[in-house]
Amino acid sequence: MPLKHTSGALKLADQRALVLLDEANNTIWSSNSSRSATNPSFDHPSDTLIPGMKYGNNSVTCLNHLLTSWKSTDDPLRAFQLDRSQSWSLYSTVPVDECETYAFCGAFSSCNIKNSPLCGCLRGFVPKSPQDWNATDWSNGCVRKTPLDCGDGDGFLKYSGFKLPDTRMSWHNRTMDLKECNNICVKNCSCTGYATLDIRGGGSGCILWFGELIDIRA
Repeated sequence: MPLKHTSGALKLADQRALVLLDEANNTIWSSNSSRSATNPSFDHPSDTLIPGMKYGNNSVTCLNHLLTSWKSTDDPLRAFQLDRSQSWSLYSTVPVDECETYAFCGAFSSCNIKNSPLCGCLRGFVPKSPQDWNATDWSNGCVRKTPLDCGDGDGFLKYSGFKLPDTRMSWHNRTMDLKECNNICVKNCSCTGYATLDIRGGGSGCILWFGELIDIRA
């Protein structure tokens, strides 16, 4: 359906060229600069790509068909190229997946991009805010089902194949073995986890976590 203009009509011809027609239906302007009526093309597609357009470099005609982004309705900018420096600058970054976002699932929870939902509480833990959790807001993380009593009944569950939690609230020793690591951690109510510090050569050393475990990924 042509768009009416004061001096004629604007329409898309054969879904390839944008043409401006006068009142007598004669072409007075066309975006198709090709001389071939059987093989029309857009040489300068501006900021819009539609079916039938050619894009990229044409080695025969030596034309480079490029898209042009716009900073505003009246200010074109050639694809994130800065006007002053004429150099490329990083505008923004997007994580490959949401699990790469720091502490995406909150405390005592793990993120797995293959699962739906992405976040899951560690064993023995439940969502801190069930309402937010069900609304896919996992930032509050999880809390223990049963509080620790700091007695002989407390213990640890083994996890394998996980990215270790954030180590800002951790302590390590390069000479202790994993059994010694367990003995120290189980006697400290603020110790929430432990692991081998260096897994090479059968493993050596000890790392202990204190407080919330965050940024775990399966």
